[in-house]
Amino acid sequence: MKLTHSHPLSGRGAARDQFRVRITGLAVATDRTLFATGDREVKSFSPAGEFLGRFETRDAAWSVAVDEDSLWLGMQGRLERVDLQGNLIAAIDDARLGLLTGVAARAGRLLAADATHKCLHLFQDGRWVRQVGDDVNTRGFMFPNGVLTVAFDPQNPSFIVAHPQKHRVERYDIDGKLIGKFGRFGHDNPADFGGCCNPTTCAVAPAGLVLVGEKAPPHVKIFNPEGEFLAMTPEDAFDASAKNQFLAADDQGRIYATDSVRGTIEVFDAADG
Repeated sequence: MKLTHSHPLSGRGAARDQFRVRITGLAVATDRTLFATGDREVKSFSPAGEFLGRFETRDAAWSVAVDEDSLWLGMQGRLERVDLQGNLIAAIDDARLGLLTGVAARAGRLLAADATHKCLHLFQDGRWVRQVGDDVNTRGFMFPNGVLTVAFDPQNPSFIVAHPQKHRVERYDIDGKLIGKFGRFGHDNPADFGGCCNPTTCAVAPAGLVLVGEKAPPHVKIFNPEGEFLAMTPEDAFDASAKNQFLAADDQGRIYATDSVRGTIEVFDAADG
């Protein structure tokens, strides 16, 4: 597999397709529309990169996930479900929730990645069920970069979490039981994760491929569901100081990753070969 850098979207600025401060999350709908959160707004882009629209959020959204014809937004102590125009459908306010830097939704199940409490919260039909990960990791998830992310696998009943301090990706079943993991510390093999705390972020493509972000230097890597390394982004795809790349992918091999320094969404094409 090969990853080719195609073009950037958005950027830092005041134009309608740009973000003034930061981008905090990405998600792709089944029609391949890309949604990006940041600056108390959600902006949308077509697969061709055209700006489609934007709407304001009631509070700062730190993460976003597509749920059929709606979006879930992760905030400080709150989850909101909105339609694609930003109209509120439902909200979850729970004292157990901190800063939600990751969110994932699937068939009535909702996962919120809590950067404050270093755990995942599992909800079923809007009701809190349990914390996930603290029985496996006694101190909770450790992520010095300040961002915890989670992603459902559309190909099987499981989800993944990037665990930077342990240099690995963890896989859990739909009820939150650890069922697998891959990754190790290292610098010589591209399949390894170097530095103090990689991988920093994660996502799962529609075909089940695992995407992870790395910092110092910044990369996006692709693995198959079993953890076999397949490809990584070119060396010059991101600013050298970029980190915490929020990730998303569509069913045509298009991969999106944020650049925290440039304020862009970098677009890549994945193809066999």
